[in-house]
Amino acid sequence: MNNNHDTQIVILCGGQGNRFLNIDESIPKCLYPIKEKAFIRYMIEQLQSQGFIKFTFLLGDRYELFIDEFKEEFNFKHFNYILEETPLGTGGAILNFFNLNPQYESILVINGDTFIKEDFERVIKRTEQSTILLCNNFKKDSASGAVQISAKKILSFNEKSNSGSYLNTGIYLLNRNLFHGSNGQFSLEKNILEPNISSFQYVVSSNLFYDIGTTEGFERTKLYIESIT
Repeated sequence: MNNNHDTQIVILCGGQGNRFLNIDESIPKCLYPIKEKAFIRYMIEQLQSQGFIKFTFLLGDRYELFIDEFKEEFNFKHFNYILEETPLGTGGAILNFFNLNPQYESILVINGDTFIKEDFERVIKRTEQSTILLCNNFKKDSASGAVQISAKKILSFNEKSNSGSYLNTGIYLLNRNLFHGSNGQFSLEKNILEPNISSFQYVVSSNLFYDIGTTEGFERTKLYIESIT
């Protein structure tokens, strides 16, 4: 077993999920059940199987449902959540985590509405440099953004676009220093990733990537998870 247990996983779960409303308005999309289990648990269980034990969930809309889902886990030391009193955006939510947890210089960030089978040690291996996990195996109608790369560096981010050659999985190893001077509500992609593009290295996955940000994405993800469980 490796030292994955030292890595702090931060999962973004605060979005309102407006694109998901035609499936179910009553619960956050990451809690929607697939085979009688909340969707987000499939990613958590995969991470736990690789030795990760420290999880913090950044919550916003309908947070009480999420707390109820994980009420047993939140009794343990390494399962925590942070509640946004006002919307902070993806970047502001992560900055808030760093402000509340000065002991961490880097964290592994994952979106709660995505799934990929991956060896996450590949992403955290070089903690001195922020890292993004890219995917070259995805559907062209994915709700996630695309990334243009060269042989050695990232050239550009295209949020919510598919014009790039690789998909942005929204999985990042982020260093604290990226957020220096930031405050308030802001976007991780627009305000942190794009201005600091030269600070990132990348890792490419050939595994299938799934995103339930849209109805089509959810149906595709549901079929996949049902086929492997």
